[in-house]
Amino acid sequence: MTEQVLLDAKALGQRLGLSAKQIVRLNSDEKIPASLKIGKVSRWDVRIIEDWISLGCPNRKTFDATKTRKKVIQEISILLLLYLTRLLFFLITYWPDGSNPMVG
Repeated sequence: MTEQVLLDAKALGQRLGLSAKQIVRLNSDEKIPASLKIGKVSRWDVRIIEDWISLGCPNRKTFDATKTRKKVIQEISILLLLYLTRLLFFLITYWPDGSNPMVG
């Protein structure tokens, strides 16, 4: 399992070449991915920040839409794989002449 690395505003700012104050401002202006709130403290998951950077640093609304689209595509892929597995099982089990279509 991958370890989750969380950055505070100062660490995120250092990574992006900005000050902690600029990070706080960008967060309140919804220009960077949403922070995780732990009590009263904000932290950013480094994997989410890396994904955001790889997409060209879009605003939060655009980034969240992209994340949602990725999640939907992933869920559809899983459902399609499940469907194909069930179809293959059905074909093997109920082949019309009783033979196994997977065996030559």
